[in-house]
Amino acid sequence: MLDALRVSPNKIALLGTIYKRGIKTTDMIAQPYKPLMIVKLMDGSLRLYFTLEGSIAYNEHWGECENIYYTSHDIIFNTFDIELDTILSQGDDITSLIRLKDDACQISDLLSLLTKQYEEKWSAIKSFIEGKNVDVSYNEKYLNTPLGCMILANMVKAIPNVLRVRLGSVKCYFPKRLNNSNNWGNKLMDNFYDAAERNDYLTACIDQLVNKNVQITMLEKNSHIFVG
Repeated sequence: MLDALRVSPNKIALLGTIYKRGIKTTDMIAQPYKPLMIVKLMDGSLRLYFTLEGSIAYNEHWGECENIYYTSHDIIFNTFDIELDTILSQGDDITSLIRLKDDACQISDLLSLLTKQYEEKWSAIKSFIEGKNVDVSYNEKYLNTPLGCMILANMVKAIPNVLRVRLGSVKCYFPKRLNNSNNWGNKLMDNFYDAAERNDYLTACIDQLVNKNVQITMLEKNSHIFVG
């Protein structure tokens, strides 16, 4: 998870893809050609995509090349984990990557657990906002499940105690179309049938847990995550 005040949507997408797909880097960067990706096909064979000129940096310009080539010849290479903290340090975003490893963590304690990571940063944030009225604005592209709504509502509920502030308005911004809405079901981790169903559930969660009326705005387009 990202404890971020300002996060580039491109960077979030990149980090999520690398972590979820287990993408690694190679020692082939020193070659005269520039490798873009190595793909393992269903039959077990490998295909190397590369370019002679273009961007292979891990940012929003990756793969911006005039010509892309590939070869199916046998390839010998070593792979290495991509250092996600190195990507986070690029640019001026205020970002931190946190991997939760505490199996005993409850949803209600999630915000408290997050603030125990990078305590120096959180102390600076707390000292700036302590005792003030704070409005919460949440912009999310992939809030599709009941579990996600429960996590969001519990984190909003914890804000006054954990950050020592007075909670003001709560506003959420979502795209008009629910992503992956064709994979719905009845479990906490299944997607809602549509955005209206998600909005009703989130409204009920925040009303019951936070005693606040959430204002939901539907947008044509919005970024992956923004919390203000």
